[in-house]
Amino acid sequence: MASRKVLFTSLVAAAALACAAGPAVAAPAQDASVMGNVPWCVSTDIYNEASGQVAWVWNACGNTQRARVVIGWGPDSDCFTIPPGSGAAYHFTFGNYGKTETC
Repeated sequence: MASRKVLFTSLVAAAALACAAGPAVAAPAQDASVMGNVPWCVSTDIYNEASGQVAWVWNACGNTQRARVVIGWGPDSDCFTIPPGSGAAYHFTFGNYGKTETC
């Protein structure tokens, strides 16, 4: 009986600790594993459209960046030259966004 009480107490403590930690938070849409080797100031947003998807690559860096969008199971984009404070769009109908990388 004592072992059941210890087990129950341990489970209650573990549950309380999990609740205190807060809910699990999913990784952001663009985490380091899919960013390729672009600098932190280059970001990519993916939007769904009726004709497919659009990858918007934004340059918030202080200098011009060159980047391309890599599509899994589809054609990759050409290399974009993106001035500071600007963006470039790549429309694709096949495949899934993989990452953004420098070129």
